[in-house]
Amino acid sequence: MKRILKSGIILLATLFLTSCAKNNIDTQKPKEVKPSIVKTKKDNASPKKDKDYPVLIEFAQTVQKWLNHPKDVGVTSVIDAKGKNLIVTTSNDFSGASEEALMQLAEQIQKLRDTVHETYTTTNKELKKPLLVIKDKTNKTYVTESEDSTLTVDK
Repeated sequence: MKRILKSGIILLATLFLTSCAKNNIDTQKPKEVKPSIVKTKKDNASPKKDKDYPVLIEFAQTVQKWLNHPKDVGVTSVIDAKGKNLIVTTSNDFSGASEEALMQLAEQIQKLRDTVHETYTTTNKELKKPLLVIKDKTNKTYVTESEDSTLTVDK
């Protein structure tokens, strides 16, 4: 198991570094900036959110790829609009699941999220770990994580 996890982390790091190298090449080319259609109040914009939000989106996509590896099981993960929560939605219906089973699933997802976060903080030292929210296919929230990393099953 450790060997598989180590191989996975190495693969993830390689993909991340390749992505960074590609982004560096792309940033050297001048890009045309298009005006935004949506107007926002500048005083409401947080510089930290503006800087970290694209990284958090990539973070969520990486978690989703790992949850669906090696076979796509229909898991999606996204970052909420505030950049605070990692929302993981499964294709299962948890209405009949026990609290113990939900807690085990949440702990596994939390460990994977922590592993991906460790990888991302090698280049983004101040990247805050998003809180975990787990939903089923009915979009009902079953597990939430608090600021102190405590998981709560909402049945």
